[in-house]
Amino acid sequence: MGRKKLFILLVLVMIASLAASCAGTITSTSTTSPGVTTSTPPVTTSQTSSPSPTNTNPIPSSTNATPTPSTTATANWWDKLGQPEYGGTINIRTTTLQPLFDNSQWGANSGLCYWFDKLWQNSWTVDRKEWSYTLTWAPAEYSMSSLAESWEMPDVQTIIFHLRHGVKFQNKAPVNGREFTADDVVYHVDKLLGTGNGFTTPNIQFAPWVAAVAKATAVDKYTVSIKFKAPVADALNSVSNALQSIEAKEVVDQKLISNWKYAIGTGPWILTDFLQDASMTLAKNPDYWGFDERYPNNHLPYADTLKAVNIPDNATALAAFRTGQIDLLPDRDWQTAKVIKDGNPEIQQATLPASGKHIDLRCDMIPFKDIRVRTALQMAIDLPTIAKSYYGGTVDGTPAGVVSPEYKGYAYSYADWPQSLKDQYTFNPSKAKQLLAEAGFPNGFSTKVVAPTTADLNLLQIFKAEFADIGVNMDIQTLDYPSFLAIVRAGKFDQMAYHAIGFTALTFSPDMCVKGLYSKTVSSNYTHNNDPTFDAMIDKLSAATDMNTYKQLSVQADQYIIEHHWRVLTFMTVTYNMWQPRLHGYSGEADANMFGAGYLWARLWVDQTK
Repeated sequence: MGRKKLFILLVLVMIASLAASCAGTITSTSTTSPGVTTSTPPVTTSQTSSPSPTNTNPIPSSTNATPTPSTTATANWWDKLGQPEYGGTINIRTTTLQPLFDNSQWGANSGLCYWFDKLWQNSWTVDRKEWSYTLTWAPAEYSMSSLAESWEMPDVQTIIFHLRHGVKFQNKAPVNGREFTADDVVYHVDKLLGTGNGFTTPNIQFAPWVAAVAKATAVDKYTVSIKFKAPVADALNSVSNALQSIEAKEVVDQKLISNWKYAIGTGPWILTDFLQDASMTLAKNPDYWGFDERYPNNHLPYADTLKAVNIPDNATALAAFRTGQIDLLPDRDWQTAKVIKDGNPEIQQATLPASGKHIDLRCDMIPFKDIRVRTALQMAIDLPTIAKSYYGGTVDGTPAGVVSPEYKGYAYSYADWPQSLKDQYTFNPSKAKQLLAEAGFPNGFSTKVVAPTTADLNLLQIFKAEFADIGVNMDIQTLDYPSFLAIVRAGKFDQMAYHAIGFTALTFSPDMCVKGLYSKTVSSNYTHNNDPTFDAMIDKLSAATDMNTYKQLSVQADQYIIEHHWRVLTFMTVTYNMWQPRLHGYSGEADANMFGAGYLWARLWVDQTK
């Protein structure tokens, strides 16, 4: 079958399938909350953050009082979202709901621990035109105070957090509403690192996220000092995963951490009911310390209840969204977004940058040791046609490296590529065949790729057809996801690997994007490139002490990856967050898809008349 016919067939099949699953009328009604599109981040950063002013008002006796509207003389960007109101229930979807409540373990509930607070969070007063928060990482200057009122770096290996006074754990036994202090932060870090408080073994699952941290120390009741093993440029983000949810020591010491009835934190929500594989219900915390930065007199959260319903199947989730049973449906593809929007234009949508697919090549194996072979495979892929046909023209197919092009100043921008490099990412099967012949494969060769059954296998079929056009016959071997992951992490594949998650234009922190190809990180360097020049770049990036150096080295590493073709790369894609008209205060922030989003849900409200 011809390549273009294959494009058309696959797209038609997908759209027809979605149309069938979405048949019917969406019952939700209109809203004034607009969707958002991606925005260009600034290029300035700072190591010391200036948080938003702290609200000094006492918690009101009634948290269901009428919310206070904005009283500023000039309009605020959030005015278009409507006026907040208290009460009602926000309904969200989960894909897995298992009884794992230990926040120091990666598991099914790790992203649903809404009873926790972060030390800092995304700034909700920043204009979304300046920074949209539609990416999963943000420069430190766009962070604002939460449990920590402020922070500073007295030197390049130390960050000091000044904690908010009067914050209390939720009023549940055995913690009983006691005050949150610096000792709780130290206990949590010791638990992850194995550096004290009875903990002697590092947490293996969190090892990559806390690798830079040496020790946490309580300077006084409300001050915590965190020392790094070496100078760190992006200090705040380097500890973000470790410090996003701090538990009460009583729950851990009494071995209650895995029991949902003892899910206790300092956050805006209290877990009141849990049904394994079914649902979890959280009530607003009446003693919560937080106020809405946009409306400083408004005590949070707005909704009375937050309910997460387990719906593993995407088609079932789509039906639940259509009938108004869930309020937000994040991370949907363009076909789903189009079908829903065509059926009811009142549904709100935000466009978020997303990674693109890729294929890892075993650069330590023949034939992929030869860069001419790797370049030929890249030139065999018709990126603009795939973007137009397979992705419905929602993206333009501009080639990208591993760092998202949305991170201006951190990624190697396509506009800066020399023409010779652009040519290597331009569809040119004749040149690709010539390169194969020069490398000793005039008739092409046979190869194989391992892929999980959860990956986009339709797109992989397009890659297969395009490789065949230059004489490379690729056999696709599918495995269940756990088996696939075990094989690629152990390096037990000898040709190619195609992942469920694409590693083109990643939206992780820039250093994490490029460190995935660091040869000393065996479990994630699936290309086995073993390049000492690149490793030296990563070592310098890891040792960077200021953000300007960090940015320069991030661009250099991204450029080096692009030039060496260790992966067959594609382009940035987009995904869509969709929400019901009754849900207000939301602007498409990616945190709805991410861990520790309790603070986000606390700042949204529902129109109870819809």
